[in-house]
Amino acid sequence: MSGITLKRNKALAERSDAAPQWPIPLMLLVGVLSLLNVGCPSTLPYEASDRLVNELGTAQARQRLKETLLRSINPQMIEVEVTDDFFHYRYRHVIAGFPTGVILDNRIYFLNAVRVEAFQTNVVNIWTSAPHLIAQIIFGNGQDTRTFADLVTSFRARRGSSAR
Repeated sequence: MSGITLKRNKALAERSDAAPQWPIPLMLLVGVLSLLNVGCPSTLPYEASDRLVNELGTAQARQRLKETLLRSINPQMIEVEVTDDFFHYRYRHVIAGFPTGVILDNRIYFLNAVRVEAFQTNVVNIWTSAPHLIAQIIFGNGQDTRTFADLVTSFRARRGSSAR
């Protein structure tokens, strides 16, 4: 029985179309260099405006925040409510790109949104002071990314000043 196994392995090794065997340290080195080359996404080089709500007016700022959230790619929003204190959204739950049919919701109070980060990849992260990530939203373009960051920062500044 062992002679058959030996012959089969020898025949496989002699095949000319067999894939080349790479040494494991070389594969690890290539993998590490690839990861180091990619790096982390950088934040957008702008300061979020904390005056946008005052410039637009509260009603128009609420409407723009609602419209911007409804255009998000991930999570896919189906309903958005914006007040002076928070924004609340319902979205479709997706696992590995497949919708589960479950509808989830999230409510973000502006006073809790201490830090808003906007990335060049159109991802916006909202952090508490703890720091805990309370929302991550992906938009389809840079304009929506900046508008969302500006509006959340602006509503936060407005609520922070009225709470004092």
